[in-house]
Amino acid sequence: MTTDEDAILRRYLLSWIEFQDRLFLLRFPYYPLLIGYVGWDAWGNLSAALASGLVPAIIELAAREWRKTIKREIETIDLEVHLRELAIYVGVIYLMLLLPLIAALFAPGFKQTFLVACLAATQIATMCADPPLQPKHAILAASIALVGFVIPPFAAQYHWAGIDFVFFGLLVAGVVSLSVSQMNIRHDLFSNIIENERHVREKQLLVHELSKAKVEAERERDRAEEANRVKSSFLAMMSHEIRTPMNAVVGFSDLLANGSEDEKTREYGGYIRSASHNLLSILDDVLDFSKMEADRIELERERLRLDDFMESMSFWARRAGDKQVEFDSHYETLDGLIVLGDEGRLRQILSNLISNAVKFTPEGGRVSLNAFIVSSDSKKVKIRFEVADTGIGFSDDVARKLFRPFVQANSAVSKNFGGTGLGLAICSKLVSLMDGEIGATGREGEGALFWFELPFERAECGGAHAVDAA
Repeated sequence: MTTDEDAILRRYLLSWIEFQDRLFLLRFPYYPLLIGYVGWDAWGNLSAALASGLVPAIIELAAREWRKTIKREIETIDLEVHLRELAIYVGVIYLMLLLPLIAALFAPGFKQTFLVACLAATQIATMCADPPLQPKHAILAASIALVGFVIPPFAAQYHWAGIDFVFFGLLVAGVVSLSVSQMNIRHDLFSNIIENERHVREKQLLVHELSKAKVEAERERDRAEEANRVKSSFLAMMSHEIRTPMNAVVGFSDLLANGSEDEKTREYGGYIRSASHNLLSILDDVLDFSKMEADRIELERERLRLDDFMESMSFWARRAGDKQVEFDSHYETLDGLIVLGDEGRLRQILSNLISNAVKFTPEGGRVSLNAFIVSSDSKKVKIRFEVADTGIGFSDDVARKLFRPFVQANSAVSKNFGGTGLGLAICSKLVSLMDGEIGATGREGEGALFWFELPFERAECGGAHAVDAA
């Protein structure tokens, strides 16, 4: 017997004992009185009635004490020994219910009704007992019960030749069939309980494993986030450390490019200046992204007149013109609108989007900057900014990953146009910090549209100060 089966059987036995204790309250006064009446009816005197009723009463009380002992020691009892005792107990209960029949055979006033009473009592006891017996123990219990049917035929040879053997045969067959049915029902029930218990244990084990996996996943996530924070802090520090000497390189390259009298020196100084500016641009992206990853970005809240701000972005027309790309802007609905916001970060977002648009638009193409009010009330206003171009565009697959860090459309884009792949990720993070949303649509070879919407507080509703966006 496995540990699970042992535990289940102990619980089953305890449940059966508690059920028998409840039946005892009904059976104890009833059966002794019934059998006592049979003794009085058979012999016709009070002594016989008391003796007939006393035997089952003593057996019932002894059985009750036995059940108390088992209930008290249910966790430590030897199941094999006590299940054998239980079989004897059940068999004796059955035998006790046949005592009126045995007594009636030796009594001068034998009546057929005694047999009917014994049969009814035996059937009731068989149906109510239902102990958790194993097959070998069930056979032992049935064997003891059959003793009550073996005695009368032998006694009848000496006392009463008119006994109905057919009736006794049917009675024996009834008790045996009931015992076999009970045994099969108990076996099926016990098997089902064990199977259900196994399923419960498997589910509990699965839940436990899932809980462990969840805890481990959370631990790994925390480690990854911590490693990411350390990496971001390191990049931010290194980018700053590299940027400082690069400023010197840019300054002296400007002197060489503009102040030298030697033509070759000016040419080489121009190369150094161009490369230095490109490197500084990359460092700026890395520095900004690292600050965002390390939650070290601060947003300003300052008065910002949006039409003047949009006018200041017109310098992109000259840069676009250098590449033979037309640039135009439209922001008529923003005239006179003053809000609170971070002008520097807003400029960074738009400059990044416009720079990309100009970069990916071939000669003869067009780049448009548009800004307009989406919604407005007395305290807040939501503005939508759009940057459209007639450049190379992108596919739907690329659109889904554009705003991820270090992502570009494909290797050809990186090779032909350069860049770190951080610009759009930085824009997305800045827009998110400003409680806005950003998106893009496009088709390959037909251009692209990048947009973002930002909520602004009207300048009349608050003063200007810095807030920590982290």
